[in-house]
Amino acid sequence: MDFFTSANGVNYFYELMSTFQIPDSTLQHVKIAVVGHKTENALKKHGRAADFTPTIYDAEHMADEFLKKYGKIDNVLLIRGNLSRPTLPEQFLEANVAFEMAEVYQTKIAYGSKKALNEVLANQRCDFITFTSPSTVKAFMQLTNETIRNNIGCTCVCIGDTTKTEAVRSGFQSVLVPKQYTIEGMIACMENYLSQRNDL
Repeated sequence: MDFFTSANGVNYFYELMSTFQIPDSTLQHVKIAVVGHKTENALKKHGRAADFTPTIYDAEHMADEFLKKYGKIDNVLLIRGNLSRPTLPEQFLEANVAFEMAEVYQTKIAYGSKKALNEVLANQRCDFITFTSPSTVKAFMQLTNETIRNNIGCTCVCIGDTTKTEAVRSGFQSVLVPKQYTIEGMIACMENYLSQRNDL
């Protein structure tokens, strides 16, 4: 069974298959698990649908619900990026699930954006700062200078609890998390927050 925890994982996995001329038919009997509907949408572009999606789109629920549904299963391939969290491999090790890991892409910090980011934060008022992964929080902390960070008074919106944990650890005090861990959920969360604030 193949596990995809991001749309990037899907896209780069299939890019590598194309590079090494591995036919898609190789996977026709392989079941596929995805972390959420965005990842499944990327998968559908390659003519496949997911066999398993957790009810809540994060690695903790993915591992827990998968193990409850399938029990002990062998021949699992975790398709990951270089900054993927260790949740799935740790859970599988604990459950004695045999697995391999394939790192198919690297997440890098765009240091070329550092100056522009700090200028925007220094000169413009932001209602929200949005984070879609723990790595985006870490990148933000590395790209912004301390003076800028200490003077940010806006609310940050995190795509899920794992990202929220990293944001709180990094010093953010006002943090929102949507009910559904998606970009659409984040937008709805911001709209709801602004609506409630305007009603006061």
